[in-house]
Amino acid sequence: PRSLGGWAIDSQHGEVVEASNIISQNLPEGESQNAYAYARAAFDYLHASATYDNDAPGTAPLYGEARSGAECLEAGTGDCDEQTNAFLALLRVNKIPGWYVFGALAKPNWEWEAHAWGYIQLPMSESWCNENKIVLSKCFVQGQVDVVNNKWLLHTPTAFIEWIEQPDSSGDLVYSY
Repeated sequence: PRSLGGWAIDSQHGEVVEASNIISQNLPEGESQNAYAYARAAFDYLHASATYDNDAPGTAPLYGEARSGAECLEAGTGDCDEQTNAFLALLRVNKIPGWYVFGALAKPNWEWEAHAWGYIQLPMSESWCNENKIVLSKCFVQGQVDVVNNKWLLHTPTAFIEWIEQPDSSGDLVYSY
């Protein structure tokens, strides 16, 4: 997706690279190559350094006006779209796979609101995968991450997710939400 300033998730933007360097430098000794440690530190960094913006410009997929991840980091504020953009941009600096999810946040009284969060894939240790005879390319933990709501949820990739949106190479269907 695009934002006002370019790509919404841009791992090469100077603001994102600078934040990634700060996160990496603050990892515990011996954890510099640990994808889980970096991802969690990026989550904590963003949660601590970006406030929720109630006056954000609009829902990114609908209006195309959301801040990019870099703009969210620079402003120190963002709504769910924007903080997710920032989190995924930080992950991509270290080649940690992740994707943006736009859906509904349901409330107990059956009300709902539009919401965005991310999914990530964290590799298991190579030795553990080999010991359990799991092909390395399929040996990972998939996690839901919602920076805005401070939710760091992990589950295995066998969890069922039902996608209701039809594939659309034109990108037009996202506007019919």
